[in-house]
Amino acid sequence: MRVISAISRRQRLMKLAGMKKENEKLRAEIEKSGKKFLKVALVSSEKDMYTTTDNLLLEEAFLKKGISAKLVSWQDNEVDYKDFDGALVTTMWGYQNNLADLQDWMRDVAKSGTPIFNSLEILKANYDKVKQFKILEKSKIGHIDTLVVKKWDDEAEEKAVKKFGFPLVVKPSISGSGEGAVLISDESELDAAREKLTKVSPEKSLLVQPFIPEISDGELAIILIDGKIVNTVRRFPGIFQGKFHVEVEDPEMLDDRALKIVKQVRAIPEYADALYVRIDLVETGGFYKVMELEYFEPQLFYYLLGTEEREAMLAAMVNGVKKRISGGK
Repeated sequence: MRVISAISRRQRLMKLAGMKKENEKLRAEIEKSGKKFLKVALVSSEKDMYTTTDNLLLEEAFLKKGISAKLVSWQDNEVDYKDFDGALVTTMWGYQNNLADLQDWMRDVAKSGTPIFNSLEILKANYDKVKQFKILEKSKIGHIDTLVVKKWDDEAEEKAVKKFGFPLVVKPSISGSGEGAVLISDESELDAAREKLTKVSPEKSLLVQPFIPEISDGELAIILIDGKIVNTVRRFPGIFQGKFHVEVEDPEMLDDRALKIVKQVRAIPEYADALYVRIDLVETGGFYKVMELEYFEPQLFYYLLGTEEREAMLAAMVNGVKKRISGGK
């Protein structure tokens, strides 16, 4: 098994390296053509730029449309966003562990005047789940019942247990991929949980939620580009049980309950004119509830789609960026 895994990983890295080389060739052809072209920064993290298939697929889609797209790291202080006509956030994963650097990056982007998608205003209103849930409540969109506490102490613990009982989940308000989430199954696990939760940065609040057993059936993730549903997957996060995996679902099979939430999300004023969003839902008690809205750096799973569907989804993203850079033309 280990040999097969190693071979599989090596083959994947070789494929990604080949995609990177082909993209570099396409970009060089665009920039040497003498024709007018747009330049777009695809903003990732240093470690994920060329190791994520979706990044290279997206870069290729821009390049094939004659747009000089280039993957850059948000952690690279040498990147001058004034050199680009626009920027698109892709996989800025890990930002939750470098919040001071994130604020510096946002200031640099704002100072450059280069339009970024989603906008900085949308990003700022989304990455902290406390702000996000307040927006959901204002728009009367149901989300997982949540208690917000500033720190995990005796008072917070007492409130949490009184409100939810066991099991319950506690996680940082700013996080990614379930990082820092703690499942407390019963009273005997409170001491161990406290040891972990008191280490959470004071920059972050803590979200306390009941454990939703239906999560074992997966989260329904509905992906929109320019307000249109372009992909639907079922995510099995594997944070507390099982192994992370994703399955494609047919958007045509979405029921009225899910479509109603999509309509509500489209109407949220704070997220107006968002280029993309991934709506993560869980079905519990016969209703869908929002786990979170991902307007910042969600994985959009281009790579899981068949060729025709993938190309249509990528084209929607490219066209959305192009339209916004050109002022809607």
